[in-house]
Amino acid sequence: MSLYQKLISPTTQAALDMLALENDATGTTPDDDMDVLAALVVTSRAKRILQFGTFLGGSALVLADLAAQNGGTAQLVTLDTNPAMNASCRKYAELAGLDIIVTMDGSSTDPRLLAELGKSDWDLIFLDTTHQYEQTVAEIKAIVPLCGPGTLFCFHDASSAAAAELDLQHLGGVKRAIREYCLNHPQWQWFVFEEPKWGHFGIAVMQKKVP
Repeated sequence: MSLYQKLISPTTQAALDMLALENDATGTTPDDDMDVLAALVVTSRAKRILQFGTFLGGSALVLADLAAQNGGTAQLVTLDTNPAMNASCRKYAELAGLDIIVTMDGSSTDPRLLAELGKSDWDLIFLDTTHQYEQTVAEIKAIVPLCGPGTLFCFHDASSAAAAELDLQHLGGVKRAIREYCLNHPQWQWFVFEEPKWGHFGIAVMQKKVP
């Protein structure tokens, strides 16, 4: 059993089991990467989480469950350009009893949506969209203004392996985009959880340095 499965509620696990039975789950966040995200949510005590890239909704259920366990007024907002993905998320969120999940149809770089999302304080932001270098560069630029001093800005598919396998233009993928942003903005620091100790596709974290 994975770490995150030990942490989430039985009701959420049952909803995830149903999701896997009813759908081709290829492309969902692998267990090893989900474990890293779960650990980040638990240790940071994140209560307000923003996710870009809903897919079927599995990761949203896990993150929302853990945010709720952190106490206080928890909420997870997840965006996807495909309304069917958000509909899937709502279906399984209802099965899990996670009414703190809010879905939004739209792009990670839509100025109107980002302006609305910027009105909230986010403890953790999770970006899991196209995995392409140029798109990720644009997304980082668009999303960084939503980050407060303590926000964990997390990315999926941020490993060297993911860059080689998933970036169709072979430009360095998510990892290069993060590295260049932090090199050009020294007030930011970053780290990638990847092989050999962590998952193949990798989870990266960006955060502003403490003054």
